Amino acid sequence: MMLTLDQLMALPRAAEVTEVIEVPDWGGPVTIRAISLAQRDEMRRDTNANGVHDAGRWDTLVLVNGFADPVLDYDSAAQLRQLKLGGIGQVIDRIWELSGLTPAGQISKAAVDAAEATFRPG
Repeated sequence: MMLTLDQLMALPRAAEVTEVIEVPDWGGPVTIRAISLAQRDEMRRDTNANGVHDAGRWDTLVLVNGFADPVLDYDSAAQLRQLKLGGIGQVIDRIWELSGLTPAGQISKAAVDAAEATFRPG
């Protein structure tokens, strides 16, 4: 049975999709949230001034948008980028996975496959 518009509109928004993850390098858990396609698009615009991608700003915005607890502002997220790559890399990768996107912010094959599986044949 096809989903109705009301059912689609009732689905949780990305900010409501959270997960507690253990970060061994940090010695404890944090809560992350999914990033929406709208947020990803805004981040792309913000980090691609004059056709030059600012990877540092991109990662910082991933942390700002993807942390649920603790909540990070831009300066705090920028400071976290100074930590050992293992922990911060684990968190960033998991934020993208929770969002159904790849680490580069593209829609993952698994997300596409899951969406296609919901289509009716024929």
